[in-house]
Amino acid sequence: MEKPTHPAQLLRRFIGEDKLISIEKASELLDCHQRTLEKLINFNEKKESNRGVGQELGWKMARLFNTDKEFWNDLQKTYDLWKEISKDEVESVMKFNDDDIDFIKLITNLHNKNEEAPHPAKIIKHLVGDDKKYTITEAGLITGIPRKTLSDFLQYDDYKKDNVSLSSKMAIKLGKSFDVEASFWVSLQVEYDRKNLKKNNDLGQDLLSFIKGMEEKEMTIKDEGPNLKSFLKGKSNSKRKI
Repeated sequence: MEKPTHPAQLLRRFIGEDKLISIEKASELLDCHQRTLEKLINFNEKKESNRGVGQELGWKMARLFNTDKEFWNDLQKTYDLWKEISKDEVESVMKFNDDDIDFIKLITNLHNKNEEAPHPAKIIKHLVGDDKKYTITEAGLITGIPRKTLSDFLQYDDYKKDNVSLSSKMAIKLGKSFDVEASFWVSLQVEYDRKNLKKNNDLGQDLLSFIKGMEEKEMTIKDEGPNLKSFLKGKSNSKRKI
């Protein structure tokens, strides 16, 4: 499975020395400690103690870059999930039968043929829920996933911005219950997140154009303190560094 994108891999394309925005200025705009942002930007996949995007910082970044509220947090959760599944320390209670497993694989293939990137809950909902083969309670007993956790996960909706993302334990339990690798479910979450990434103005492809678009729309951060609009006005008098 291809590795998901860590938030730092996007951020350091335009935040840092000789980039569009210095770490010092970015920390002011985000209202966070400079050291916190430095640790995040210095992400190294070979290290075990990397700094991640916390929920509050993720929300601030979403306001700054005009992305969905959970965009940055979802990127972090998906990366953490991908990293955790290799531990494979969770046992499920039972397995679904072969027909159920084949059905889920068929549904997934149909989505793939239509070039869709469904949320993993959308796949599960073909088999679990009201008027489906299994109730949430029954599926919870089979997978070992608590009923409340599974119910919240299955409340997924394309039009909601607070969908519950797949957790590492859930991916492992679903993998065992459907007799597939946990990475099967993680891949669905990764592709779903990538679809959302593309929706957010191709943020990782051309950040200069993104910033210019924000300037034209006169977007600002709604919190007190420095905002991107005032920063960009000052920046326009000097040569931008790419």
